[in-house]
Amino acid sequence: MPKFSRSTLPTFAGCLALALSTHLAAPALAQEGPDRLTDRQLLDEFIHFVFIDRDDVAADYAAQLLGRGIDPREFVDLVEGAGLSDRFDRAVSEAIRSGLAESQAAALRKLYSEGRLQRARDPQEIAENIAMLTGPLRGRLIAKERLVAAGEYAVPQLLRVIDEGADPALVREVRAVLVQLGQQAVMPLSVALRDTTPQTQRAIADLLGQIGYDTAAPFLAEVAQTTSNGPVREAAQRAVESVTGEANGRANELYVEIAENYSSEDAGVTSFPGEATQPMWRYEATAGGLLFSSAPTEVYHEMMAMRLSEDSLRLVRTPNAAAAALWVASYLRLDIERPENANLDLGLREPMYYAVASGSTIAQNVLSRALATSNTQLARKAIEAIGKTAGGQDLWVGASGNQQPLVASLTYPNRRVQYEAALAFAHAQPRQSFERSDLVAPILASSIRGATDRYALVVASDPEVGRGLQRMLEGMGYRVSPAGESLGALQQEYETAASVDLVVASLPLDQSVGLVTQMRATNRLMAAPLLMLSGGADEIELNRRYGSDRSIEIRTAGIRSEQMRATIEDLSERALGGAISEEEATIYAAESIDALLELAISNNAVIVASDATSQLVQALEEDDGLMELRLAELLSWIDEANAQQAIFDRAIQAQGAQRVALLGHTANSARRNGNQLLERQIQRLLQIARDGDDAEAIAAAGLLGSLGVPSEDLAGLILDGRG
Repeated sequence: MPKFSRSTLPTFAGCLALALSTHLAAPALAQEGPDRLTDRQLLDEFIHFVFIDRDDVAADYAAQLLGRGIDPREFVDLVEGAGLSDRFDRAVSEAIRSGLAESQAAALRKLYSEGRLQRARDPQEIAENIAMLTGPLRGRLIAKERLVAAGEYAVPQLLRVIDEGADPALVREVRAVLVQLGQQAVMPLSVALRDTTPQTQRAIADLLGQIGYDTAAPFLAEVAQTTSNGPVREAAQRAVESVTGEANGRANELYVEIAENYSSEDAGVTSFPGEATQPMWRYEATAGGLLFSSAPTEVYHEMMAMRLSEDSLRLVRTPNAAAAALWVASYLRLDIERPENANLDLGLREPMYYAVASGSTIAQNVLSRALATSNTQLARKAIEAIGKTAGGQDLWVGASGNQQPLVASLTYPNRRVQYEAALAFAHAQPRQSFERSDLVAPILASSIRGATDRYALVVASDPEVGRGLQRMLEGMGYRVSPAGESLGALQQEYETAASVDLVVASLPLDQSVGLVTQMRATNRLMAAPLLMLSGGADEIELNRRYGSDRSIEIRTAGIRSEQMRATIEDLSERALGGAISEEEATIYAAESIDALLELAISNNAVIVASDATSQLVQALEEDDGLMELRLAELLSWIDEANAQQAIFDRAIQAQGAQRVALLGHTANSARRNGNQLLERQIQRLLQIARDGDDAEAIAAAGLLGSLGVPSEDLAGLILDGRG
């Protein structure tokens, strides 16, 4: 039967009309009675309608097939048993490219892939394929292909063949398969290396040397340094040199190097990207050798970084700050990123226990990691630990005299991090000046008002799309400048905003990739979460590039507004810990006022409370009454005329007990700093002293005394009182 391209098919529309009308009735018939068509018939119809450019009809058949809940392995048998593998693959790819049946086709492809994986990883299937390795050539080729598809999951049984060594011919074939597995074989073989018999250790060392991945280096180095068996030591040393190019690497340092690769989630240490779980290996000779447990992919890299750091600490407990800091950082990240439904019983106390117990040096190291990777939630955890352990110049100067990362946190592009770093410095009451110390008081003052404000940028190649996104974000409570066609067009907006809490982009693929690069190179934007709206092949490519980045979300352009809102809230929660709530803002404000008050009372010359006077005055003017008395008390300690005048103006606006209290704070300011009121304010005060009720009049009179008003004004009060 001749094959036609989509571009030529329309010329045959008239010829196909009758056939199409017959087929078009089938979906409705199948929906009325699902059992009328077999699974094979539904699959055939899906493929057929994709190939004749009727993806809308194909989508109906695919949906019905998916709705039957077919087991993944049974679906593979259905496709391959009918000899449809190639046609199915082409049809799915075509449907995904067209977009009309994209979601249904993607679901069928996922079902097929899951089935193939389940079949390849089945222990019985693996055993049968190993047995075929010494059979006829065709069988050997098929067996090797299936074992490679099984990946790491085939290694335990393959290693058992080497360990037993009963069939030299089979051992040779198995060794060849393990080398062919490459990266997939490295971690299970490395874990087994330390605890197997000397004969098997030599075989594993030789294999790891042939495979050539440096992930095996620390395991090989440990065996080379600790074994008493000469041939094993020589084999391990040869393998270390083969995979690293050096002969004398220290195992504890190599463990940290590989742990860093896991921490940064390098592609080379991720066995099954895109899958929900990853295998973590252990070796128990009495339980059959190599065993694995499944770790959620979201926290797999953190768990492996912890395990490898522990291996380093097992060999060298102290000094080994690099391993300790990486372990603490990884455990904190695991706690932040773990899925809600994941049951991870690690047998450990909560992460903050170790973060605090390890001391301020380790906590500062963790903070440095967080800032370098723009991990806002990890930075906050590290600052919390620093605040509980560090004091004095340890906050801003390291042991070698270099600037501590807590100082850099004052300009990190996230308000929570800035607030919490400033509070840590303020509570320490520093007596020595340090870089950026002048920022602390203004940052604390900025948290008293506007902490709940959220700022967003919109970058869109289509102005109409940009305006629509702007309106939607404003409806969610964001402050949004007019959309720009590029990030450069919005430079003034993001440089003047308190912080950027979200970037939403609708751009072609090349511009989307460029946007990510620009944001990561821009201090004000490197921590901002990014939502990219795309579709078709562009969306697939963006997911391939950035799908594992917790600060980036890729969604299909044109998704419903409620889905968009949910996506934005989830992204904000994941990347920043969510928006600052009213309750949280109140806590920040109260803590900042207390901290500034302590600084003002102690007359701290490093963090000068009066540096924030204008912000505090504005906060008092705009306060809704919740913080008014605390702000007035703080301002009463600041020797600035506008501070005293602001307290009195607020007192004039108040009534009753509130006015009395504010007049009292004005009097306290006058006693500490002298009379700084304006003439019009003194005349208003005299009026209150004459005409106010007893409580207000007494408070006003007390303030007059504190101000040292001229005697003629007092004479007027006395004579007016006599009538």
